[in-house]
Order: sequence, then structure tokens, then C-alpha cells
Amino acid sequence: MSDRKNYEQWTAEEFVIKRDGLRTRIKNDIDWLDQVIEQEEKELAQLEVKTKSFLSYLFLRK
Repeated sequence: MSDRKNYEQWTAEEFVIKRDGLRTRIKNDIDWLDQVIEQEEKELAQLEVKTKSFLSYLFLRK
């Protein structure tokens, strides 16, 4: 009976370790995605500025 209790305790501890590891991985993935989104938004803003400048140039040429 003691072996069973030890096994259950070990299994519960392993579950907590794995759960915490998954939480950490998920948090890291979310942080990485936030960085990617931020970079994409910056690039999009730069592209919008360049596009507006180019369109202004085209209209002023006429």
C-alpha cells in the first residue's frame, strides 16, 4: 500500500512539473508572438508612410 501511495505522490509531482513546464512554454510562445506582431505592425506603419509619400509624389507630378 505504501508503494501505491508513493507512486501516486510521484505521479502528482510529475504532473505539476509537466504542467508548469507547459505553462512556461505557452507563456514564452505568447511573448514571442507579441514580439512578432509588434515588428509586423512597425513594418506595416513604415509601408503605409512610404505608400502615402509615393502617392503624393504621383499626384504632384501631374
